[in-house]
Amino acid sequence: MDATYYALRVHRLLGGEPPAPDACRHWVGAQGSAGGFSSGPGTVPDVDNTYYALRALELCGGVPKEAAAHLAFLDSCAAAQGGFGNRPGEPPDLDRTYCAIHSLLMLGRPASGLARPAPHAAWVTSRRAASGGYANRPGQGPSLPATYWAVHALCLLNETPSGQCELGFISESRCPAGGFGCAPGSPAEAWPTYCALQAGALIRGRSV
Repeated sequence: MDATYYALRVHRLLGGEPPAPDACRHWVGAQGSAGGFSSGPGTVPDVDNTYYALRALELCGGVPKEAAAHLAFLDSCAAAQGGFGNRPGEPPDLDRTYCAIHSLLMLGRPASGLARPAPHAAWVTSRRAASGGYANRPGQGPSLPATYWAVHALCLLNETPSGQCELGFISESRCPAGGFGCAPGSPAEAWPTYCALQAGALIRGRSV
């Protein structure tokens, strides 16, 4: 499902129309079951694939046919302490929390209508380390991908990231030769570089 979304996204970024939009809509829609979306036949629905399915449908002009069931599935993945797990009953992490919140908003639920919006924001903020970066899960160190997911989730919840703390971590993760590593001292990679640029833009956009 993620490959389908990224392929459609690249076509859009390059100024092209999505290839075979009817076939894409049909294939994505066929992966829905039990309220969520899975990666294919015989697999279990989860937040990741539900997010990518909804993003793919957006790009190829599709509309979710079972929005109420999708909303119920996403709500079932919410953790009591805040945040979302990948499936019902699984512990929350920043990756799935961002994906779930974005998915709920794509399905038409306003930020003020999210189940327990304040605990979700508080849980996201609790993942911030002293360095200003965020850790995806307890026991993990802060990283640029987790920092991007946290900043984007807070913005979607109409909360303001601290800004300077996160920007300091992003700056420390920049590599002398260009690009960004997952954390300070790590080699540059494409994904954390994207996360650094996106998180920085979101922070600066909210402070304007």
